[in-house]
Formats: sequence, C-alpha cells, structure tokens
Amino acid sequence: MSDVSPLLALPLIQPAQAQKHITHNSAIDRLDMLVQGVVEAFEAATPPGAPLEGQIWALGALPLGAWAGQPQTLASWRGGAWVFIAPAAGWRAWGRSEARLRIFAAGVWGPLLGDGDLQNLTGVGINAASDATNRLTVSAPASLFSHQGGGHQVKVNKATPGDTASLLLQSGWSGRAEIGLAGSDDLAVKVSADGSLFRTGLSVAAASGVVTAPAGLRVAAGSAAAPGLSFDGDPDTGLLRPAANQIGLTTAGVQRALLSGSALQLDVPLTGTAVTQTASDTTAGRLLKVGDAGWLALSPAVTALNSATVPGTYSYAGSPTDPNAPSAVGGAVLVMRHGPLFIIQQAHAGNTWQRFARTSTDSGATWSAWRADYNRSNSVGAVSQAAGVVTGAILERGANANGDYVRFADGTQICRRTFAENIAIATTYLGGFRDAGRTWTYPAAFNASPVLQVGSGSTGAFGGFSNGSGFLAVSIFCTAITTQAAADRIIHCTAIGQWY
Repeated sequence: MSDVSPLLALPLIQPAQAQKHITHNSAIDRLDMLVQGVVEAFEAATPPGAPLEGQIWALGALPLGAWAGQPQTLASWRGGAWVFIAPAAGWRAWGRSEARLRIFAAGVWGPLLGDGDLQNLTGVGINAASDATNRLTVSAPASLFSHQGGGHQVKVNKATPGDTASLLLQSGWSGRAEIGLAGSDDLAVKVSADGSLFRTGLSVAAASGVVTAPAGLRVAAGSAAAPGLSFDGDPDTGLLRPAANQIGLTTAGVQRALLSGSALQLDVPLTGTAVTQTASDTTAGRLLKVGDAGWLALSPAVTALNSATVPGTYSYAGSPTDPNAPSAVGGAVLVMRHGPLFIIQQAHAGNTWQRFARTSTDSGATWSAWRADYNRSNSVGAVSQAAGVVTGAILERGANANGDYVRFADGTQICRRTFAENIAIATTYLGGFRDAGRTWTYPAAFNASPVLQVGSGSTGAFGGFSNGSGFLAVSIFCTAITTQAAADRIIHCTAIGQWY
C-alpha cells in the first residue's frame, strides 16, 4: 500500500502506525492548501518580507531567496516555514490580485480557456439567450467596439448582390429604419411606420456615388449669408427660402435672384445665350439687351415716311417735304405707340449723330413738326481739344483754395477769387501808390493769357490792377492816389479766357 494518495499526494495512515494524528494533520493541512486554492500572485520570484499564515504563491521559473530551487511550485507559509508543493496538470487556482482563475498545464499557469475554446460556438448570449437566427444576443444599455491601437471596422458581409447586409433599427421588435445594402449593392436608408412597408429616403449608387432622394429632400430655409442648400467650400452660395412661396438665389452672401408666384426678380445682369449676342443678333426667343438693336437688320425700307402701320422700326428712303425731317439717305425711324392713337416717331438722320422726333394723336393721320434732340454732340456746335473733339460735359464747375471756376464746352473759362487782407498802400507807383502785391494762381489753368478784372470790395479811395499776362498765375495790387494806412480790405478778381 502506498504512503500517499495518488492525486493530491496526501499522507496515508499506515497499519500499526504510532502517532497517527501527525499523518492525519499533515493530510488535512495539505488539503487546506490545495482545495479551493487561492494564490497571492502567479509567476512570483521574490518571497515577501512578512507572509501571513496560509498564504500561497505560484512560483515562476527562477524564484529567489527562500524560494530558490523550487521553480513552478506552490509555496505556502505554514507554521513559520515555507511548504512547497509541485502542482499537477489540471490543477486550478484563483489569483487574488488579478481576480482571475488559472489552470496549470504544460508547466505554466495559463488562462482557464484556451485559444480555440471559444471558436465555432453555436451561440453566445450576453444577459440574454441566443437562438438559431440571433446566434449572438446582447441585452445591455450599450455595446462598445473600440480600437486596438488603430482604426476599427464593423463588418456585415452578404453572399450575393441580391442578399441583404444591413443595420435594422426596431421599436417594440418591429422594424422602423434600415441602413445598408438591401437587395442590391447600392447603399440605402429606408424607414417604415409599421415594420412592413419600407420607403427609401436616400440612395447612394455603388457605381457612381450619386445620391438620390426618391421621396424628396427638404432643407432649412436659410439666409443670404447661410443658405439652406449650399456648397462644400462655399457656404454662402446656394438656395434659400426668404419667405413663404419664394425661392432665393445667393452668391457670396448676397441674394441675386428671387422667384415668387408672381415674378422673377433679378439683381444681376442677364447674360449668356438668353440675350442678344450682337447688335444684329436676330435669334428667335432671345431677349433684347440694352445697347443692342437686333431688329435693325430686319427693318423694312419704305418710301412713305408716314407709314405708322409699320411696327417697330423701318428704314426710310425718300424726299420729305418737311425741311426739318431727317436725311432721306439711310434714315432709321423708330415707331413707339401709347394706346391706339398716340404715336411717337424718332428718326436718325443719315450717318450723323442728329436725331429728330415728332408725334401724332390720330394714329398717323396728322403729325407735329419734327423737333431736333439736343445732346452733348450738338448743344454747343463743333468743339475741339487736342484731337479736335470735346469728349466731356457741356459745363464744368469746380473750386479749390485758389478760387472757383466755370468751364464751357466751347472753350470759355471764367475764374474768380476774393482776397480779404490787411493792406497798407504806401509804395510809389505811376503818380500814385500801391501795396506790396500778391500772386493769384488760377484755380484752373488757361490755355492763353485771360482778360483780367480787379475791383475793390471795401470802402475807401483805392482800386486794383494786375501785372503780367500769365495763363497759370498773375500778380494783383491795390492802388490809391494817396498813401493808405494798413486796413482790412477786400479785392475781387475775375479772369476770362480759353481753357483749350
């Protein structure tokens, strides 16, 4: 008969053995150490300084100190000494510090479950029971899938394009929304009110990435600065809804167009092929652009100047009896109507800038006399400057620190200046006296020496004169028959000449 038990090596009481209690107590002590074993730490190497009675450590491959030479054993402090027991394969122990159960196998304490122990399970239920369809069932407030040092993907794979790989969201175990590949490889977002009929809200084509909204798409009303429908990288350009039954178009944060039930308002020029492209563009359906006159290319030529029935415009060729009528050669007549009777004709005289107009109040039966339109080209006759043509306005007025001036298109210029100074007249001059004088720089230059007029604007026996004939500036003096003490005086100066 063996001295120990075959599994735990418990000492056995032998026949006729003296002091049997020693063997019995040794077996009980060994059972206390191994049954429901709890170790303070696994892979321990250094003995603790003050172990407590009954504490156990699972030693590693190279223990030190009092544990030296006892690798891979269980070391327990009992009765003031270390007791070492070599574990057998299959022994289990609970790690107190790590709160984990381990099993001894192949010389090491490893996890209770091996690498393949959780593979090909028929089902897993966490806080719930799995079934043949829902082989993974989780009942929890939330489920977390986190990364392991990088990204993380949740994959749902289907067998063929006609199958479904989706995320189904339910309410009371009835489907309400589905996101995924439902019956095709296009991404779909579907919703249902009853769990039976699903409607597609958004669809993204797998082949092109094009997004469609089969049930329609609604966006916020927005504003000009932040339209409800805008563009990536250009958030202040897009569509908005300024008010009920209105659509606005905005660019750069400013509304450019407004469409309502009664009108289309454009606040930018209309360009492109919707308007005439040249002055002679006759394309059907195009709008006439300001400055273009595409109708001239099709205007009929008539010999009757009173052809009021001809709509729009026509070319006139003939010899009108009215001497004030436009030239008979190349004349273009524009006909405008106001009501059924009142008519205005505006005519262009040949190849000149001359224009004439006349009216009729009886639909062309009788006409008023032709009246010439005066404009910048004919109000002052022929003028010239440099190249011989005046290109500015008829009249120009300005002022600066040297006075004020008026310029006329015919070349006339008038400059004026008033001096208000404290003046003493004491310098002998041509039988009389004058002051020290002053220089008047004209507020606008003359083309040649102007005609000057200098007069007094104060009481007292003094006058004034100019010295010199400059067209940029001139000297102005005060004069008197006798000397005059210093006093506040006013001198009015006027120069008239040509500015070109």
